[in-house]
Amino acid sequence: MKLTKTAPLAATAAPSFYNVSNRHTFSFIFGRDLASPDIRAARRSAVIDMVLRYVRAA
Repeated sequence: MKLTKTAPLAATAAPSFYNVSNRHTFSFIFGRDLASPDIRAARRSAVIDMVLRYVRAA
């Protein structure tokens, strides 16, 4: 698989946008503040891990 310059952006755009745009709805539904620093840090870590795995596999 050839890694393009835009591949990491494409891989992170949807998960990042989805979580930011839906954080208020999901916070209400699940009764958790998804904008809290702890949850945001965990999400950031998950996205970084996903990109690193993607790049290393290429």
